[in-house]
Amino acid sequence: MRRRWTARRWTVLLTGGGAAAGMVAMAIFGNQAYDNGRLQWLWLAGAAVSAAASVWIAALQQRVPPRAALAVVDERGRPRLLSEASLAELGVHPNRFDAVRDVARDVGPEAAPYAARDVDEEIVAALSSAVTVVLVHGVRLAGASRSLAHHARRLLPGHRVLVYRPDPDVTVPQLVAHASRWAADAPGAVLWLDALDPAQVAQLDAAVLSTLPSGLRICATAESTLVTGTQVPARVAAALREHATLIRLAPLSETERQVVRDLLAYQSIGPALDEPDPPPLGRLLVALDSMGDDLLTGSEDSRHRQALIRVVTDWQRIGLPGSLDRKVLFDLYGRCWRQLTGAGPAAQVSRSRFRAARAWAERPTDSRPWLIDEVAGGHTRPHPLLGVLADAPGDGWETTDAVWEYAVETLAGAERVRVALGAYDRGDHRHTRELLAGVDDTGLDPADRNTLANVFFTLGVELYLAGDLAGARPWWTRAAGTGHPDIAPAAMANLGELERVAGTTDEARRWFTAAIETRHREYAPKAMFQRANLEQAQGRPADARRWWLRTLDTGHPDYAPMAMVRLGGLASDQGQIDETRRWFRRAAESGHRAAASIAMSDLAVLEREQGNDDEARRWWERTAGTGYPDVAPRAMRNLGNWWKARGNAAQARHWWERAVDTGDAEQAPVCMFNLGVLERDRGDAGAARRWFMAAVGTGHPEQGPKAMISLGGLESDEHDPDEARRWFLRAAETGDPEHAPHALYNLGVLERARRDLLEAEQCWLRAAATEHPEFGAKAMLNLGAVWHQRANVPEARRWWTRAAGTDHAEAAAIAMLNLAVLEGEQGNPGAVRHWLTRAAGGNHPELAARAMLQLSALEVEQGDADEAYRWLVTAAEQSGSTLIAAQAAVILGNLEYGHGRAAEAVRWYERAVASEHRGMANEAAEGLERIRRELAGA
Repeated sequence: MRRRWTARRWTVLLTGGGAAAGMVAMAIFGNQAYDNGRLQWLWLAGAAVSAAASVWIAALQQRVPPRAALAVVDERGRPRLLSEASLAELGVHPNRFDAVRDVARDVGPEAAPYAARDVDEEIVAALSSAVTVVLVHGVRLAGASRSLAHHARRLLPGHRVLVYRPDPDVTVPQLVAHASRWAADAPGAVLWLDALDPAQVAQLDAAVLSTLPSGLRICATAESTLVTGTQVPARVAAALREHATLIRLAPLSETERQVVRDLLAYQSIGPALDEPDPPPLGRLLVALDSMGDDLLTGSEDSRHRQALIRVVTDWQRIGLPGSLDRKVLFDLYGRCWRQLTGAGPAAQVSRSRFRAARAWAERPTDSRPWLIDEVAGGHTRPHPLLGVLADAPGDGWETTDAVWEYAVETLAGAERVRVALGAYDRGDHRHTRELLAGVDDTGLDPADRNTLANVFFTLGVELYLAGDLAGARPWWTRAAGTGHPDIAPAAMANLGELERVAGTTDEARRWFTAAIETRHREYAPKAMFQRANLEQAQGRPADARRWWLRTLDTGHPDYAPMAMVRLGGLASDQGQIDETRRWFRRAAESGHRAAASIAMSDLAVLEREQGNDDEARRWWERTAGTGYPDVAPRAMRNLGNWWKARGNAAQARHWWERAVDTGDAEQAPVCMFNLGVLERDRGDAGAARRWFMAAVGTGHPEQGPKAMISLGGLESDEHDPDEARRWFLRAAETGDPEHAPHALYNLGVLERARRDLLEAEQCWLRAAATEHPEFGAKAMLNLGAVWHQRANVPEARRWWTRAAGTDHAEAAAIAMLNLAVLEGEQGNPGAVRHWLTRAAGGNHPELAARAMLQLSALEVEQGDADEAYRWLVTAAEQSGSTLIAAQAAVILGNLEYGHGRAAEAVRWYERAVASEHRGMANEAAEGLERIRRELAGA
């Protein structure tokens, strides 16, 4: 190939030089043809010859020699018949089960038979029809080349097959023109285009496919993304639909798997075929291991070889147009080598290493084929299987940055768009964005611009969902600017929502208005609805109402019913109960499943708040009947709660079990837990255990740990401390901020019951460290008790002081009372008074009352009767504990009686008699009787 290219280069140089020399000669002859005005015939003849030569040389110079060169020819240099061409010559990769056959010439028994595919009938029908273009496509190594070659050789055996040497500078129209000379020979010729690249696909337009010479067919294969993806120009897609038969070779079906299993030659790949998602058939039949082994890292040579192989392979992987000549290859090789080795940009790239890597890759070995090959025009191509290796999970590699950087630097216009869309079709949106960022789409074909509109929109959606508002904004703006009749309005509506989320409300209004003005049947109502949401969030209910009413007027099947729901919510916020009912009922009767379900649920809540419990139940039952996700399961849970509150355990169980059966990710675990509590309260530990364990099994972040704690409590009640400890530990290990502290606290209580005070202390220390408002405070309280038991006053004081400073009313009050006892033991009456006073003013009514009584006793001890009396009166009149209030009243009655104030004593005794505490009431009654007897005796 190198000699053929060099010869053509010298031809061009010679013809160019000859033309120049001819021009000079013609000028000389022309000047000499006249001598002093007389015509010189000899010179005139020379001038004529020179002119003719110049014209011939110029014509030769302008006539570019066709580079299209046949690769499969017979001994006379003619294209072979299809029946004579081998599978390898038609692009079929060597089959690793072909050991007994000469693969190059298909000589010998066919050890690896053809495995029938589901599309065989389609291929046969297409090749047997008048259709001139048959294109079989699938994922790489799906077997498209093998299937097409198998049937074409059988059905078109007498056709000349035109397989050309790879040359990126030769276009499909040139191949068709070159092939046309063989089309007239009966029965015809087949232009064989195996593994079409993106540039070739882009040339398959109507100008080519509709003007094929009579007798010429095209048989082609390609990856599906190249002929069905967004990168396919609209004109090409239209031409393929009209003039070609496209046949997709799908992944192996169960029928095809069985066919392969039944073929004796393929018995060894049976296990792979049994996988749920087996590899493509070709991947199972070709050998890649030897190629991959040579690319393993480890040595200095391997780095250079990898850089070379990756650049050549990735050039083809991303579909870069044109030739990868030696100059460009060396530049990209150097960039890739620096990236692989971490060398700086100034690091020298060894040309000798490059040449050595190239020689190694071009040379086949006993264990592997050639890896790269320089073809016509100086282009370097990779072995076709290298692309498969590069994409292999685990063994492959990401496309090297060097090739992408080159694409960004050099590509422009349609070529840049095509490569960008190729990346998009492969799911590589990062490089799609990099390439399309530098594309001016205004001058593109309108159909291709429509394709870009969809891509712009999708790129924006992807970034928006990732939380990158700034990244999404320019893509949706570009989509809006394409003028696409559907995508542009959608992009405008999305931009409005984006700006709303970003807090730029004026911009949000501008985009919503733009979408509304398009009057698009889908996105104008959507923008109205979103505009209303924006105005409500901005505290402008009148504007929100106006936009929801406009949404309602559009009659949109989704947004109009949802506007009714929002109007009902707006009326509810404004306290307009009748208006709320009216809108919710309209939505409930709208027939729109989502709006109706939400409205019914909201009506149930409204009626419950209005005290209409039976009406609330009726709406929840209707909501449950809709089966709408999230809303219906929540209604079932509420119905279970409704019946539980009324003591009907059977109905509660019915509704909670129905909610569980929905499988709702939120409500099912909640109801499993509720059922566990229900059964536990009924004394059915086994059923409770099953429900709690079911809740744990859902993995719900809240109900799971809560159920673990309940299981721990259940096992503790069942006298199985080891199992209880296991569940508490599991709950603690979840790290849940609400339930892990609870579990740690319970573990401490469990360990204390097992008389392991040191382990209990460690659990409470961990619980206290969480500073949980309840269980952190209780743990601090218990830690104070531990240290008090050890007679360590400073530590006990420290922990109880911390507990007293928490917001947990009970734990704080107990800690204050404990601190009062501790300070009393230390002989500090002032500190005792301080803590009892704080407890008396605390938020726990019963313990506050107890503190008041203790303060009264303290003041008596300290000799301050008036202060003691004041605390008793406060306890009797303001106490949150009826028992302590009665006790204080009895004490006050006794004091007043002792001081001879019978009327005051009677008042206090009567208060105690009226209490619900019989003991205190009886004692007060005795005091009253004593006073009556004394008054009667007097």
